Amino acid sequence: MPIKFKKITLPTPYPVGPVHVYYFVINGNRILFDAGPPTEGAIKTLQNSIELTQLDYLFITHFHPDHYGAAHLIEKISPAQIIFSKYDLAIYEIYDQRVSFFFDYLHQLKVPNQLTLALKKTFSVLKRAIPLPKSFQILEDSQKQIEELGISYLQCPGHSQSDIVYLFDEFAITGDTLLRDIFQTPLLDLDFTSMKNRYLNYENYCSSIPKLKSIAHRRILTAHNENIRSVNYQIRFYYYKILEKVENLAPLLEKGTSLFQIMTTLYPHTESRPFLFYMKLSEFLFLKDYLENPDLLENILKKNNIILNINW
Repeated sequence: MPIKFKKITLPTPYPVGPVHVYYFVINGNRILFDAGPPTEGAIKTLQNSIELTQLDYLFITHFHPDHYGAAHLIEKISPAQIIFSKYDLAIYEIYDQRVSFFFDYLHQLKVPNQLTLALKKTFSVLKRAIPLPKSFQILEDSQKQIEELGISYLQCPGHSQSDIVYLFDEFAITGDTLLRDIFQTPLLDLDFTSMKNRYLNYENYCSSIPKLKSIAHRRILTAHNENIRSVNYQIRFYYYKILEKVENLAPLLEKGTSLFQIMTTLYPHTESRPFLFYMKLSEFLFLKDYLENPDLLENILKKNNIILNINW
């Protein structure tokens, strides 16, 4: 008998718009994939859609607010075991180190102090607004348990360090790793492994492409927008968006234009919107990394038969 599921679309206060979470009953276990944002509207929509008091498991794809933000609120009314990656836990365990790295990095890039302080305030508010659940399990330490549920997973970093794709039966819950007609911004952060350097989203995205290609035969359930046309199509879309975006960036880099000048040229008015500035700075660094090593991505695309001929 085919597994039935419920797609629940939750409102968010973020520029990305609504987010989809997915409810399944797998081998008698009631499972929710992602929690949605930390808002009353999200919780009410969930309560009107499923019986949260009977939920057994809550799996998180990654710790961005529109995906895990309501987890601590669900915990108050649900007995569900909450499961997420060790890399998500690190976001909280080394929060101060991340903030310190981030602002040292902004200083190196000569971002104005006023904007840096505004960003620091924004991140402080986010930490207070979305606390960790009081009880949780680490995905990587729960292998036997999730196998008994019939679930497996792939770590597909790039958008974030913790991006998880959950697999079972014919389905793949992909979070933000594959989004239809959306360029999912890879976000600037400290590398949780080295604890020294900037996390290299571009390199890690490239390493995730073969894993994403491996789920092409599955039914892909995405977190935003409509379902994707195909895995190959969506990876090609992302590649072509990169090419489109670097057309304006490359000439400015060649002229030696300062980072802040580039930001204000390509992304006007972001200096008055700190979090948007952070997102666009993250995108800029990803694109800059691509320009420094385009062969890395293009060779992987050709090797995996996603794009056969690349002649520019």
